[in-house]
Amino acid sequence: MNRPTDGSPWSRETREGTAALLHEWDPPGAPSTVVRELVIDGPALALGSSQPDDHVDHLAAKRHGIDVVRRHSGGGAVLLLPGEHRWLDFWLPAGDPLWSDDVVKASGWLGDVWAECLAPHIDTELTVHRGPLESSPWSAAICFAGRGPGEVFAGSKKLVGVSQRRTREWARFQTMLHHEWRADLTQELTASAFTNLPSTPLPDVAVAPMVDVVGALMAQLRRSDTTA
Repeated sequence: MNRPTDGSPWSRETREGTAALLHEWDPPGAPSTVVRELVIDGPALALGSSQPDDHVDHLAAKRHGIDVVRRHSGGGAVLLLPGEHRWLDFWLPAGDPLWSDDVVKASGWLGDVWAECLAPHIDTELTVHRGPLESSPWSAAICFAGRGPGEVFAGSKKLVGVSQRRTREWARFQTMLHHEWRADLTQELTASAFTNLPSTPLPDVAVAPMVDVVGALMAQLRRSDTTA
């Protein structure tokens, strides 16, 4: 773990492993704010905690060599391909100045941080969704097809997805952005969820260039007045 030396309360660490292992609830050892980058060692489709297993075409997943795993937060499936996304978890202990008991408001600060550090690299104006979850015909099966609190949008396209899991001691904010968006493969893997879906197009997703996202986020967190 890289401890900050500039007075910032945020620490940075990296974990590598299978998508199933990295989705496990594994809070930091000390009650401090931590940014954790998670690097998968193989392709996976991560289902939401209550998503039906029959949303997945398991034969297609096997054909493409994609593991099907389940995460502990809600929402639809997320396709994870090595090198084509960045997955960062933000761990916040209860009592931190950024903590909120309101699950809709709780991740607004995080969306602001993401938007600030990505704005120089995205041509379209970025906004942070402040309201409750907004579903679409696709979002029960595909996470990036809906709008959730704290998520960042480039125009109408989702750029950063955010989900959270909470206990009385911790909040874990899972965030991800794509460098590549595999719409066709995502739809193929979840095709069985849409047998009765009207002919509504899958919402497009914004992608980000390969920049030092973690370094930019840490710098933005240091600049932000997190104790206000």
